[in-house]
Amino acid sequence: MKYDGGTPIKILIDIIIFIVLMYLAIILQIIIHEAGHLIGGILTGYKFSSFRIFNFMFIKENDKLKLKKLSLAGTGGQCLMSPPEFIEGKVPYILYNLGG
Repeated sequence: MKYDGGTPIKILIDIIIFIVLMYLAIILQIIIHEAGHLIGGILTGYKFSSFRIFNFMFIKENDKLKLKKLSLAGTGGQCLMSPPEFIEGKVPYILYNLGG
């Protein structure tokens, strides 16, 4: 089916819908990416420290999960975890890094 363009109002609405959907897709991609790091870290023995998407950060303090706000320029998300003990002199970092 050929797109005929439509009226200027229809085109403007299509552009607005496209921008909103792209913004939502970027947010979803960041969440999936950081969750990959979280899962990869947990599978290799890392301990959860914090998980941040834009300015919203879940942080573990005193064995409780708290929501805080933190702005860090140049990043959309971050998953921080404490590494496990050394295994044969090495830290298992590959799955944690590749998870994202």
